[in-house]
Formats: sequence, C-alpha cells, structure tokens
Amino acid sequence: PLQFAFLVEVVMSLALGALACFAVLYALSVLSLLGGGIVRVLFFGLPFALFPFSVRWLKESWRHRWPVDVTFSNMTVVLVWLIISYPALNFLNVVRPFPIGWDDLGSYLNRPRLLASYGSFIPSMSQFQWEFLSSLGYVIFGITPDSGWDIIGSTFAMEINWAAGLLAALSVYVFARTYLGKGRGLIANMLYYFLPMVVHF
Repeated sequence: PLQFAFLVEVVMSLALGALACFAVLYALSVLSLLGGGIVRVLFFGLPFALFPFSVRWLKESWRHRWPVDVTFSNMTVVLVWLIISYPALNFLNVVRPFPIGWDDLGSYLNRPRLLASYGSFIPSMSQFQWEFLSSLGYVIFGITPDSGWDIIGSTFAMEINWAAGLLAALSVYVFARTYLGKGRGLIANMLYYFLPMVVHF
C-alpha cells in the first residue's frame, strides 16, 4: 500500500539522517570543533539548505492519511493504542527538570555533557554512539546553569534519547511488516517495545 511505502521511506530517511549526524558530530569532535557556533549553524541551517526536501516532507506528511477500522472486534486498534500510549507516556516521563537514576546521570547525559564541555573527542567514545547525537542538546543550549538554558539542553538531550527508542520501534515494525507479512509488524513492535530491558531504559 501507498501508506506503508511512505512509512518505509520515512524510517529510512530518519535512519540515514541520524547516521549522517553521527558522522558529522564524530568528525567535528575528532577535529576539536564541536563548538556551539558551528553546530548551531549546521543544525538550524540544514533545513534551509535543503529547502526543497523540507517542503516535500511537510507536504507528504500532511497529504497522507491512515484509514483505521475502529470496531470492537478489530484488535489492531487496541495494539496500536498500546504501542502509541507507551511511547507517549515515556515522552512525558522524559520531560522533567532533572534526570533521574544513575543511567541518566552517569552515562546517557554525562557523556554528551562532557563532549559539549570539552568540544573535542573523548577517547572512551571511540565508536559511534548515540551520545554524539545527544550532545546536540548541550552544544546548542549550553551547559552553564547561570544562563538558564541548561535545563532546556538537558531536556533536549533526553528527548533525543527518547527518539532513539521511537526510531527503533518504527524500524522493527517496518522490518517485520516487510519480511513477515501484514499484521506481523504490530506484534513484533509490541514484543520489542514491551521487553523488560527496553521498558527499563
């Protein structure tokens, strides 16, 4: 169907865009150029530099409709509701004034904050890691408490972490729907997103 083909294109574009951001931020950190000015220009200027593509995606996202058969006998509605409500609850859990737990403080937010404060490569992050992308929150909004923007930077970094889970869920759905058949994508997505370790993180 046309809607599924569009979803495959969206997921592939998101994945390739995230990979390109990893590569750019990795290169900037190796060159000790991971500063606010360069990253802000790239982050805010890219949609304008790729203006035709930005307009196309906006038009396509507005034009597509997803018909849903809402009946009591249709289990698809219940599965979709569960799959959407859990990431939505997770999103609300992320929007908070400070990180909670050792994982947030010690790893998922500490390493992006260190990247932003040093402005250069950290040897312990030699491989591509999601924290390179999370560092955008601190690089763009700053890390000093006196500016008042540090809370927004932390929240933005946590939202980038949340987006990783959303991208993973979409990827699982598209993969299972493509290779296992119609209806299998929702089941695979539920099995993935409700795994104990995924729920925990």
